[in-house]
Amino acid sequence: MPQFYLRNFADGVGRQARVVFFDEETRHLGHTLVRNVGSKRYFNRVDAEGQDPDYLENALADLEGEISGPLADIIAAQNFPSEEHFTYVMNLAALLSVRNPQLRGQLERFHQDVVEKVFGVLVSSEEAWEHHTKKMKDDGVELSGKVTYEDIKRFKDGKRYDINIDQTHLIGVEFEMVPKVLETMANRNWCFASAPEGSQYITSDNPVVLEWSDNRDYGPLASPGHGLMGTSLLFPLSSDALLLGTFEELPETLSHTDDQVTSVNTVIARNSRRQIYARNDQFRLNLRSEQNVRGADLPKYFRRTA
Repeated sequence: MPQFYLRNFADGVGRQARVVFFDEETRHLGHTLVRNVGSKRYFNRVDAEGQDPDYLENALADLEGEISGPLADIIAAQNFPSEEHFTYVMNLAALLSVRNPQLRGQLERFHQDVVEKVFGVLVSSEEAWEHHTKKMKDDGVELSGKVTYEDIKRFKDGKRYDINIDQTHLIGVEFEMVPKVLETMANRNWCFASAPEGSQYITSDNPVVLEWSDNRDYGPLASPGHGLMGTSLLFPLSSDALLLGTFEELPETLSHTDDQVTSVNTVIARNSRRQIYARNDQFRLNLRSEQNVRGADLPKYFRRTA
């Protein structure tokens, strides 16, 4: 979570900027400094010959420095002052959408499943094992002659192994996805929504939200995709400003009512991985058990349903 982004939902400035957070797992509501939020250790560390392991981390820090000024301009103007401003915020949204621990975990599990299936094919029969090991030897792969088919079959059936996917590879896959997501974002129509005085938008540890526009639950096999019609993309920019993108026509600006802000916050909270963030604890959410709940009261409601 970039600190320059989160400061738009904070009280205070600079290193003293603080946000209110609610952690769904611990059911804790509290204040914390922005610089203490959203950091996953070694998330951007790469292992490439001739490269500093922190090369990507440093490059992204430079990029965030470039984006922070244009983002502040956009929030103040409630529009895109230039094509360059549009490009900056779309890049930020694409990076946040694709490069996060949740998607990283999904990519890792997908690769692990593929390796598991390939391993299963290799040991499906002694003939298959001999065929593939011969091919590997012909390709110059060194194999221990002491490992028999029975040994490797017992090893596979006993699940006495872990499949670890190289993080540098996963990072590469993520960056291959960014331009594709960015292209779909550029093709959307974008609207700036504003919160009325006394209301506030929240953000979360998963701030770019892709939803079906009709808010229906189509089940796990029909997840919304970035390039699909009938989808909406929500990206809160600050406590007062929100970007809404669809492939359908939209007005350039919207003035949300208190109830609409509450509905938006509910969607953002529902799509969070674990934590939501706000300027203070007076934000509003709709829960299954209660409507229009103040942030300050969330621990009470979550204790009730625990």
